[in-house]
Amino acid sequence: MARGHWLDPLARRLLEATGQLAPRPRSNRQPMATAMDHASATDHAKAVEQELLALKLSQDPTRRLQDAQEVRHAAALGWRLDVNRASAADWLRLPGISAPQVDLLLRLQAG
Repeated sequence: MARGHWLDPLARRLLEATGQLAPRPRSNRQPMATAMDHASATDHAKAVEQELLALKLSQDPTRRLQDAQEVRHAAALGWRLDVNRASAADWLRLPGISAPQVDLLLRLQAG
C-alpha cells in the first residue's frame, strides 16, 4: 500500500484497534494547546459567572445562593459566614438548608 494513500490512516487505526499493529506515540503538541484553550475558556466562564453573581447580589443583598458553585463565587467575592455570629437570615442564604436545621444551628450558637 502506498504511504500517502487515503486509506492509510483508516487502515492503521483498524490494525491498531485489533491489536495487529502497535499504536504509534501521540504528539503532545495539539492536545496541550487544546487543553490550554479549554482551561482559558473555563477560566473565562468562571469569571463571567462570578461577575453575574456580583451583579445579582448588588441588586438583592439578601439573595439566597442556589448551589455550591454560587457559594464558591460568593466567597471569591468576599462573602463570609461567621458561624459563631450568623443570624437565621444568614444561614438561610445557604443552598439546601432548611428551617429546622437553622433552628438547630442557632441553638448550638447559643450554647
